[in-house]
Amino acid sequence: MRLARGVTVPSRYPSNWWPDLPIRTRRLVLRLPEMHDVEEIRRGAAHPSTRWGIPALPRPYLRRYAVEFVRRKRSQFRKRESLALAITAAQDGSWVGMIELMHPSAADRVAELGYWIAPGRRRQGYATEAARAMCEVGFRVLRLHRIEGGALARNRASIRVLEKAGLRREGRLRERARIGQSWFDTVWLGRVVRRSPSRGPLR
Repeated sequence: MRLARGVTVPSRYPSNWWPDLPIRTRRLVLRLPEMHDVEEIRRGAAHPSTRWGIPALPRPYLRRYAVEFVRRKRSQFRKRESLALAITAAQDGSWVGMIELMHPSAADRVAELGYWIAPGRRRQGYATEAARAMCEVGFRVLRLHRIEGGALARNRASIRVLEKAGLRREGRLRERARIGQSWFDTVWLGRVVRRSPSRGPLR
């Protein structure tokens, strides 16, 4: 089945709206993280620029955290609790980053979008391409009503990615994130769709 913006997923969907994998875009393949990705995850999550944008990451980010992360996200996928996918290059399978629709709720139809891109793969449009794909899957396959995401107010690049994926700024939360002994504002964004029974999601 082909979705909007060139995103494709296999044609068979489970009855409970959980996507089959992989998800493909023009330049990327989104798949479950594997154990052979552990070093890439550790290296990317431990990089100062990644920690700068994601204060909640453990410091230092050890290899065992990456192993636990892969096991946890694969288990959550099987339980349909989270959709965390490795972002890889379609051309050669090389590592690009991670993206996730966190805690999608079948009852509330809401999920949070989060991601990070490996330092050497940034500023190439990969984050936007992956975020748009995840939004399409979220709305068209998981049938979400709302996707939301937040970023530190200082992280303008991440805010722009969310905006390019169709999310709109909804507010600024003062001193919402703590890094060390300092507090920082965050910006929250969201995207909502309204559905027509005969025509699918409307934006």
